[in-house]
Amino acid sequence: MERNASLIQLDNNYVLRVQKREQGVQGEVVLADRSNPHRGTHVFNTPEQGDVQELVAWSHKALQAYREG
Repeated sequence: MERNASLIQLDNNYVLRVQKREQGVQGEVVLADRSNPHRGTHVFNTPEQGDVQELVAWSHKALQAYREG
């Protein structure tokens, strides 16, 4: 993962890597690597959202749907 991105813990296993964009923020949901927080397995990208709170809320819903299949 890029080191200049912000990481937000979504739960015990997944993190959200947040990147600022011109109109808001965009992210990537990653299965965390506990030995190195800047590494992990890509799960899915997020669409651009207006702010970090919206991005986190969207990511939680999408992660729940991903788990439910």
